[in-house]
Amino acid sequence: MTLIFLILFVLGSFIFKTQFLIFSLFFLTLFLFMYDKYHKKSLFLSFGISLVWTIFSVDIYNYSFSFKVFELFDIFPFLSFGIGLYASYYIFYRILDILNFRSLHFRLEFLIYCIFYVSLLLFGEWLFYHYVGVQNLATVTYPPLAICNCFHGPIAMAGIYMMMGPLFFILNTNLLAYSHKDKA
Repeated sequence: MTLIFLILFVLGSFIFKTQFLIFSLFFLTLFLFMYDKYHKKSLFLSFGISLVWTIFSVDIYNYSFSFKVFELFDIFPFLSFGIGLYASYYIFYRILDILNFRSLHFRLEFLIYCIFYVSLLLFGEWLFYHYVGVQNLATVTYPPLAICNCFHGPIAMAGIYMMMGPLFFILNTNLLAYSHKDKA
């Protein structure tokens, strides 16, 4: 069910462009917290990381369709990072299940996830920048990354974006291992 809603979100983004994003991200977040009872800890962790990042980086976001909450954080990056981190992890493990690769060594799994996450991030940035119209007006003067002709922003910002996935993977894997240990 979660995968269906993620696919609907992407398809809706192409149809409605940026007018659709805030509402769909909000309702997708609400849906995930209400109905995805098996992954609540992962959701809370992904949105916790997202909240810390968006509070820390509140001044580097300025989207025409988003708004800041109490001048503390911007709602669009908060929702998109939270869902993006969670979705990358969720989709990665769905692919591993389909391919029957769930018994990989942690280091190999982590390496494959890092490659998957960075590829998905760059593809998503390119897709939403060029076809949906998501453009950060505060960083538009920065040159794009050469490999995807997108992601206008400081190099440090790109590095942090690319490190968020592996950070989430490590924290989430340890959180899930710790919570399973408590039940034993």
